Amino acid sequence: GVSVGFLWSLNRRDAGSICLAMVATLLSAAALPLLGVVWASSANLLNAPPAAFSPATGTWQPIFDAAHIRSSSLMDFAQFTALGVSMLPAMTVQFWGFRKASESLTRQLEAMTFKSMLRQEIAWFDLRSTGILVERLASDVPLMRCFT
Repeated sequence: GVSVGFLWSLNRRDAGSICLAMVATLLSAAALPLLGVVWASSANLLNAPPAAFSPATGTWQPIFDAAHIRSSSLMDFAQFTALGVSMLPAMTVQFWGFRKASESLTRQLEAMTFKSMLRQEIAWFDLRSTGILVERLASDVPLMRCFT
């Protein structure tokens, strides 16, 4: 098998993009609890009762305040927008960095597999058909994308 340390050594060239992607991941992950707070605030605002029972008078008193709901809704909208605008570049950098490192690792593994095949003795090729060799090149290394 291939050790994780060996794969990390192949990714040394892409350490900068991996570190940048990790920082972007932390930034976008830090925004998620804030997103939950804003979501809960808007859910509470929209689920507020329109009236409350007054035990003193024994009747229902209207407590619906359209101006408060409008201003709070606009504030929630502004917070959602700010979080979305801040998360977009962070997630873009995150996906770019990890994708760049993954593609680089896949290319290196494909080249290493091909070089390894070329170094085999002729008898090794007699035991394997062309289809099996091509299939190995075409499918084994891309399977590494599942792990990267």
